[in-house]
Amino acid sequence: MSPTILLLIAFCSAVLGNPPCVDYSAVCVPAQAIERGCHCALIRPGQEESARQALRDSIGRRKRDTFDDIRFAILQQNGTDELNRFFSPAESTPQGVDNNVFASINTQVHASLMTVPKSLLNAVIDMQADWLSPEARNQLLNCGAPRCEVMGQITDLQGNPEPTRQDRQFRVARAVRYDVDNEDSLIAFASATSDFVLNKLLVQWTEKKCKRRWFKKKCRDEPRSREDLRVFDDATRNNWMNHVNSELVGKFRINNANLLV
Repeated sequence: MSPTILLLIAFCSAVLGNPPCVDYSAVCVPAQAIERGCHCALIRPGQEESARQALRDSIGRRKRDTFDDIRFAILQQNGTDELNRFFSPAESTPQGVDNNVFASINTQVHASLMTVPKSLLNAVIDMQADWLSPEARNQLLNCGAPRCEVMGQITDLQGNPEPTRQDRQFRVARAVRYDVDNEDSLIAFASATSDFVLNKLLVQWTEKKCKRRWFKKKCRDEPRSREDLRVFDDATRNNWMNHVNSELVGKFRINNANLLV
């Protein structure tokens, strides 16, 4: 059996959700994301010493590792430019939601970045099933161009609930695959699980109330109101989506700040 096949078997048997570099030395991840079993740190030119120091500082969680087997891969300028384009600073500004509409909101983001040999692209992307839907993974693999993008893809984690369901939960993905050279592809994504509760919709109107006194009738408008279940309509969805998108881009930029210079 060839070494490549053995490597793929070891790789695909890894627990789903583990970093792809575990027992898989051909995948390079940012130095700050290196865990036990990783062998390749992704850095920018001139960052080798600071990356080595960061690895030394993490010795407490890497007790069985040495740093002699860590190699460094340089993310070239075209890769950095691509990341800054797709996860742009302009989109990282926090966007709030309308508190009259949302009673509460919780958004958790997982961000990931790696370079992968093209021959192993399918296996690596398939390993992201905890974060990317089958549709998103298919888009990254099969767009037929050097750059494949997934933007604003939404998965309703409750299936197909009633439009007036007030507690909602979604997964949102933003991902890009970019061929940085003839041999390697860059995969970068941020995936959010966002759950929220909607406030009820306050409906207000006025009713005309009239009273007759003697020979005259006096009328006045009296306010009325009621609370209805709120529908997750287009305006509400756009407000929520703007918030989630800023969380996705912001978290990715924070996690990979040294590679986005």
